[in-house]
Amino acid sequence: MPLRPHGHAGKPAPRFLSAWCVLFLACLLGLCAYRAWTVDLAYGWYVDCRGCLRWPTFASDLWLVAALVGGLALASWSRARWLVLPIALAGVALLLVIEVDLVVGATLSRRLRWDDVPRWGGDFAAQRDIVLPFLSSVRGFSLVAASLLSLVSWLLACRASLRHARQSGSGLRAPRVAAIAVLALIASAAAWAGGGAHYLHAELYENVVKINQRDASRREHSPERLAELKAMPEPPRRCLAGAGGTPSVILVAAESWSMHHSRLYSGLADLTPKLDALAQQGAWYPEFYANGYATETGLIALLTGKSPLPTHRAWGIFAFDEVEYDFHRWLATRGYHTALLTSATVEPGKRREWAQMLGIAFAEGAEQQPRYANLPHGVFGAASDAALVDRFLDWYDHERPPGPFMATIVTVSTHPPFIDVDTSDPDLPGEQAAFARLDKDLARLAEALRTRGFLEHGILFVAGDHRAMTPVGTGELDRFGEDVMSRVPAFALGAIGRPPGPVAGAFQQTDLIPSLRERIGTEVCVNAMQGLMFGANPEPPKVIAYPYPMVRDELHVQTGGARYRMRLDGDDTRWLGDAPPDGKRIADELMRERVSHDQW
Repeated sequence: MPLRPHGHAGKPAPRFLSAWCVLFLACLLGLCAYRAWTVDLAYGWYVDCRGCLRWPTFASDLWLVAALVGGLALASWSRARWLVLPIALAGVALLLVIEVDLVVGATLSRRLRWDDVPRWGGDFAAQRDIVLPFLSSVRGFSLVAASLLSLVSWLLACRASLRHARQSGSGLRAPRVAAIAVLALIASAAAWAGGGAHYLHAELYENVVKINQRDASRREHSPERLAELKAMPEPPRRCLAGAGGTPSVILVAAESWSMHHSRLYSGLADLTPKLDALAQQGAWYPEFYANGYATETGLIALLTGKSPLPTHRAWGIFAFDEVEYDFHRWLATRGYHTALLTSATVEPGKRREWAQMLGIAFAEGAEQQPRYANLPHGVFGAASDAALVDRFLDWYDHERPPGPFMATIVTVSTHPPFIDVDTSDPDLPGEQAAFARLDKDLARLAEALRTRGFLEHGILFVAGDHRAMTPVGTGELDRFGEDVMSRVPAFALGAIGRPPGPVAGAFQQTDLIPSLRERIGTEVCVNAMQGLMFGANPEPPKVIAYPYPMVRDELHVQTGGARYRMRLDGDDTRWLGDAPPDGKRIADELMRERVSHDQW
């Protein structure tokens, strides 16, 4: 009688790998593919990069596929039958989380967050009103059907593995188990190779488990450590003589202008050739850092001189109401008028109120300027940057008070999704067209200022407010490494006290106020975290710190020509890997500065 190698006692071994396990894998991979398709469909147009988010989304979900398939492999390999039940239950829980996340995304355009469950989980009436209409659609019905089928096939695959574990003699059972393990390894390797996307909004494409990992930056310090930090003196400053002039200043915070848009700064795309040409007529900064990753954080750094480190509380612009040297009110004592102009709405975010808290005398958005009312509006209710330039020149020519001034212009039109609202020169929507318009508009502003003689005695400073909220390309990553999410172009024209050309060294947005103070005052005092960008001998700061956009509880710190990483974690805040020389002093100063913004 021939032997039956696949089982014992004359019974063939279960064929769970060729049936239920395959069905389960097909359903689960289908759900992963569905999420990748919906994420790219919803946001690919927004970042003007169709297809960019499909693989990062699918690759991130493959880690969960690997975990589930690996669980089946473990259940089949082990002789411990009791192990199958907890694996089956853990798999059911994970599948339910994955599937609820898909439904939340399809109905609310959000992700499933653990901290939202206590808040909204008990509102059954609202859930019914949202979910039932979705279930009645073809897409909703198909999604739920696939979800139920994946759950059923998972349980049946686990049952088959339990039957398998009951068989004695596992010598020839290994090939099938190995096949499952190989599938898990392939999925893991594929996910690792994908590596996600270098994109600010990782919560869009990361899997549901990854996005719910605890953000340690919210962990507060103990009362003892908090008291110690608040009792620390401010860091020592050294004082230098200032130029003592009265140059007027125009600051342009150029929405999303990034290194990869400029051939001068990156050697990549050539979307802003006019701005590149202007930069070469003055001082331009090849290594310039945004201290944050949003417009608000850029404005905080540029207008307060403070680094927008994440607070322990929910982030808010009103946490940053102190200004280095009380700069804008100090300007007023020297006869300066201060203003901020943008074509976007400012009341919803209370940006106008915040600007006035800083000491800026005149702040205007779309709500205060009737000329924008009849124009096409794009993102944040903003008219085109061309209209904003026209409005500023009108203010400059007819409304500007006598005497020196500092005016901040906040552009908007190059914010995703790059809506074209410029009726004077209509173009196709998209990132390239949007930055071509910005290039033209700011070049026109500079030429108008030159014609009016402003650049003979004033300072025009132009910088990106943050790196664009779009996925990072391979060329960028190769060129700038991990710094790619924080580098932006910057240049200065006019009465800056130095000849045209690149300025060596790493500078940052928070250096602007000390640098202007040096040009205007008779003395400026700076600490190790402040640089001076203008004058005959610019001095980079000894320490640059900025939140890392990809990991919200991590700071990157540059000092001594090297970059270091810090994890924000309450009393356990620590350096990751090597610490810089004098690392404790730097960490203490950063935490002292950070907690100073918690009370608001």
